[in-house]
Amino acid sequence: MAMHSLSEHPPALLTRSAFNAESFRRRPAAPLRRRFSSSVGRPAPMKPPSVLVFTGDSDELFTRIDDSLRGILPSDSHVVFHISLKGLQEHPWIDNQASCLMIADTKSLDDRAWLKLQDYFKQGGKMMFVCQNSLLASLTDCETTKKRTNMLKMAFGDRQVTAALGKDFEQFLKRVCKQLKNKELNETFHAKDLVGGYRYSMVASKKPGAPLLLYMQNQSLQASALFSDATIDVLLADGCKLIGEALERLGVTTVDSPRPAAHLQYTPGYLVQSPDSPRHLNLLLDKDIGTLPKLHFSTQSIDRQPSANYLPIAVNPAHFPHFDETVYFDQLTSDRLGRAVLFVPICGSTMDIAQSLASGLPNDDAIVVVARHQTKGRGRSGNQWLSPAGCAMFSFNLRISLNSKLGRAAGFIQHLLAVSVVDGICSIPEMKGFPLKLKWPNDIYYNRSYKMGGVLVNCSVIGSDLICTLGCGLNVSNSNPTICLNDMLPDNCGSSLSVEQVIAVSLSTFEGLVKLFQQGGADAILPIYYDYWLHTSEEVLLADRQENVLIRGLDQHGYLEVRSRKTGKVFSVHPDGNTFDMMKNLIRAKVD
Repeated sequence: MAMHSLSEHPPALLTRSAFNAESFRRRPAAPLRRRFSSSVGRPAPMKPPSVLVFTGDSDELFTRIDDSLRGILPSDSHVVFHISLKGLQEHPWIDNQASCLMIADTKSLDDRAWLKLQDYFKQGGKMMFVCQNSLLASLTDCETTKKRTNMLKMAFGDRQVTAALGKDFEQFLKRVCKQLKNKELNETFHAKDLVGGYRYSMVASKKPGAPLLLYMQNQSLQASALFSDATIDVLLADGCKLIGEALERLGVTTVDSPRPAAHLQYTPGYLVQSPDSPRHLNLLLDKDIGTLPKLHFSTQSIDRQPSANYLPIAVNPAHFPHFDETVYFDQLTSDRLGRAVLFVPICGSTMDIAQSLASGLPNDDAIVVVARHQTKGRGRSGNQWLSPAGCAMFSFNLRISLNSKLGRAAGFIQHLLAVSVVDGICSIPEMKGFPLKLKWPNDIYYNRSYKMGGVLVNCSVIGSDLICTLGCGLNVSNSNPTICLNDMLPDNCGSSLSVEQVIAVSLSTFEGLVKLFQQGGADAILPIYYDYWLHTSEEVLLADRQENVLIRGLDQHGYLEVRSRKTGKVFSVHPDGNTFDMMKNLIRAKVD
């Protein structure tokens, strides 16, 4: 989740700064016992599991595969990530969050990419080749065995495959070719790599009218790969049944009955205003306004179906489902922000709706957009954010002068929102000392263990004003796909947190911190920020410079300020394009 800063040329190197965490003392948090009641019997992952999809340079193909996966994977269970060739080569994607790697284009893979696939397989990775594969095409055509083994050598390493794939494997391929004439086969080959000691098994399977499948498994490493000679059109046909079966074979859980890609239907929105609000909204009724989705406010009954590009909104309805406005407004203490709520039970993205509001109602930034479920939730760099019910998902607009203190230090806006969420929750009497923390640049963590959420800020300039659309996603009461705040509440907490309460205290705190910053600048809010962040005096490696640095804090622009261990030089690291890998104490470029 990133913010596009408006400082064209921020100083890359700073000789000194008053804005550092070393100047502030952190308050110790009281020890807490956690409930963790929703997750007994299973360790919670730090992040949701992911299915990585490589389609070369075809965005259209990724969209097709993504839509199909949404229909066969359990709802809100996996992040489907579109990985580029550069990402495949450079991104540290090989971890226990990667459930499966789907390769839909082998022609674009170079030697460097194949080496990463080898590493993934050696570390227990699961791979599925969902393109018409040259290995399987050669099998079907009964060409030479040399061509067949070359692909396996390329994919899984010359040394291991050379030892395992000898004459016995050639005989196995010959039997496969012979049986293919009957249009049906089920052959298994077992081998042991005498060099590495690994045990391999391969199963070639083909049913009448179905594509040929070759399943390769390394029993010692629990790694597996699946090849098919079918085209992507065949694999995606019939409700994606073939891919579903293949995923199950690789250990990825799928649903019994595939759902259509658009199984979650968009719903109308409901706009409600605080009963004690001193002002009225300047709405344009019964007209389409904004960008996409187009917004249509009306006090009449809704007679047009909502879609990805159109959102009808009922103004001041007598009632609407899934959001308790009484709880929300009781907890809201802001003067303006959030005094009107646009609640959409199911939408694409609250960010898109808020940006449409900024276009259609440019002079009214009191409205907060809240969703119960997003179908296109997104995080930093466009990454998918899983958005099930129970997750607090909200977006709103902020208009500030470029000549104001915050306008001149726009990099702080994302930090203000993140610390507002954390400080707002921890200011609830029952939540004092709760270990909710900030990870640079914009993630929210429980201690250093679990990611609970994050913030997203997009900005543009209109005249002398900075127009910001801010968004936040936070796991409040959704124990899946990872863990949520209510799972980790202390035993002495009288009741669970609600989405309405979390959003209300976050917005109230944000409005107050913006006023505080506009009055006193960064000095006024940094002590609060440093109370919650995880990185004071941490030593990390800057990957692009291969340089060890000590984190000092935030500079006057809101960028990360560090000091070189080698030279003692103090300089700043921009959040855009960089990410902090806490597990490796590494700051690296973020690669798609």
